[in-house]
Amino acid sequence: MLSTQIGQERHIVRACFGVVIDSPPARRPQILAAFEVSNFIPGSVYIEARDPIAVSTAIRGLNGVPATPRVDFVPLEDRPAIFNCHGISKAGKWVRVSGRGKHRGDLAFVTTVDRAEGEATVLLVPRLSPGGKKPRGTPRSRAHPHIFDPRESGLPFQQLEDGGVIFEGKTYRGGLFETSFADNRLKLATPTAEELDLFDRSRGLDTSVMARAWSYCSARALTPECRVRVVSGEHSGLTGNVLTITGDICEFLPDSISAVIDVYFLDLRLHFCVGDFVRVKAGRFSGSVGWVTDVDRRVKADLVTIINKGSAANTEPKEVSISHSFIRIYD
Repeated sequence: MLSTQIGQERHIVRACFGVVIDSPPARRPQILAAFEVSNFIPGSVYIEARDPIAVSTAIRGLNGVPATPRVDFVPLEDRPAIFNCHGISKAGKWVRVSGRGKHRGDLAFVTTVDRAEGEATVLLVPRLSPGGKKPRGTPRSRAHPHIFDPRESGLPFQQLEDGGVIFEGKTYRGGLFETSFADNRLKLATPTAEELDLFDRSRGLDTSVMARAWSYCSARALTPECRVRVVSGEHSGLTGNVLTITGDICEFLPDSISAVIDVYFLDLRLHFCVGDFVRVKAGRFSGSVGWVTDVDRRVKADLVTIINKGSAANTEPKEVSISHSFIRIYD
């Protein structure tokens, strides 16, 4: 995809894990484009900027980016190929819907791709307007996403042989809405913890899909010195600390042995124990701090129960249970 010819028109900076940076002549703003190109360069993103300094600033501190990433050059004529390489070519990808419509900006999971028709079928969290008519002249608000199962509505529906349900002309699977978009309206995306939490409440996606997504979400939060647990692979079950992160490999120091082990970052999960003092970083209880009172270690994500520090003086302190991906050790 990328020419190896050295050219003066553009240049790229590529970290060891596949970050690709392209900077055109002086232009505003400094960062002009950023997107994933892992279909062609696994684990990579593309950033277009005014100059290498702007690029270095943009990627500074990101996991997997070395202190001095390699700098290459890409001819100007290769730019269209780069911009076209992040289309949806196969199922099993997380994407975001672009353009207009009620689902603009929403996360979706690709189930099938029809290259001949140039479209993809996806599952996403439906946005259903509340019942009842609004008075004339009242501005229309965008419905909030929520899991919906027509079988619980009490209204007629059609049961499909494959487990789906047709309700009012639309297909639902496990609480998710199934629909199709032109592939140019779908862009590869990385789910947030809040979005995964919503999908996780449905029954529309296979457990293995959600487990992988949660693993990646947790792995993105890894930093040197953080406490982790190996959840898959030959070292499964070991706990310890991350020493360094280079690309998708972490140097891991287990508690039980003195030897440093190289571990794939997706095999690690942030590790919390009863008594840890933590801060909630995202989700409904964002900003809360408190002590961990229980940890339910599950396949997809650990369920961590905390008691808010602010409610400790109450006669009946309130405990809340949150996915481990939403919290961090308080510092």
